[in-house]
Amino acid sequence: MVQQATIVQESVDRVREAMSSLESDFEKVQKRAEKKFKAQRKSLEKRTEKQVDRLRKEFNKNPYVKRAQSAVDDVTTQIEKNVDSLLETLNVASQSDLRRVNSKLSKINKKLRELEKSSTAP
Repeated sequence: MVQQATIVQESVDRVREAMSSLESDFEKVQKRAEKKFKAQRKSLEKRTEKQVDRLRKEFNKNPYVKRAQSAVDDVTTQIEKNVDSLLETLNVASQSDLRRVNSKLSKINKKLRELEKSSTAP
């Protein structure tokens, strides 16, 4: 009976060792697969970027695209002029006006802080 228990225990121990070995091997294979996947992904991303850049350059060489981009630029400029004119007519500040005022306010705040520091300094 004791001999059977020993045989069973040895068998159980061997199965556990085999499972442990399998887990370790599986982890190694999984890590290798992850590294390979990452490398392939990076390679694919680089190739894709190159292809997109090449297509973009070819696309921009097309005379119709150039003409369309020129028309878009012209329309954008005209719209900006019309918006500025409308804002001026309505007496509303434009974005550039607001930036200019904001810049002046920042300078004034800076000078005010400097004056406060110098007046509180002994």
